[in-house]
Amino acid sequence: MSEEPINPPTRAFIRAMSHPVQAKILVCLAEGEDVTAKQIAARSNTSLRSVRHHLGELEKGGVVVRTAGEKRRGVHQFYYRLAIPPRIAAEEMKALDPAQRLRVSTEALKNSFSDVSASLAAGVFDQRLDRCLTYVRANVDEQGWAELADLHNETWKETERVKVECAERLRSSGAASIRAVSTVMWFELPPLEPDT
Repeated sequence: MSEEPINPPTRAFIRAMSHPVQAKILVCLAEGEDVTAKQIAARSNTSLRSVRHHLGELEKGGVVVRTAGEKRRGVHQFYYRLAIPPRIAAEEMKALDPAQRLRVSTEALKNSFSDVSASLAAGVFDQRLDRCLTYVRANVDEQGWAELADLHNETWKETERVKVECAERLRSSGAASIRAVSTVMWFELPPLEPDT
């Protein structure tokens, strides 16, 4: 167990990542742009009523903030964004029980697989020749495990840095954005059965 308690917004984020509807909302917000409940509902294939309810819960938990509002056709329309980084650190994962970790991982993987399926179906997965698809199985020792875990975490940090810089450039240039996703995974496989 972690010695440091998990702060309330992170605890709420972890709960949200293990909830099917809230995890979809977080995925929509993770792109970094301010979005409305209606946009989230359309992008996540979730009812607007459900999205509004869960946005309220996420806002109360400190995971989501309203960034702006405007009146359209007599109705107030609010924009939302994440209030905290969309990542659960290793120390925070250690503080969860195995069932909680499994729920968080399951929802994250479902969203990742959904993104891959949508990209393949739209015919854009292989559109860019410099896209990256790497699949490596390995037998490692404890030191190798730690080194590769660190490398994957550094890749995530660099991805977030580039994402922030891109958002600033896109805001100032007004250029069209390219929707993309980075999935960085490093996990243990079960041991092989003898004679296999």
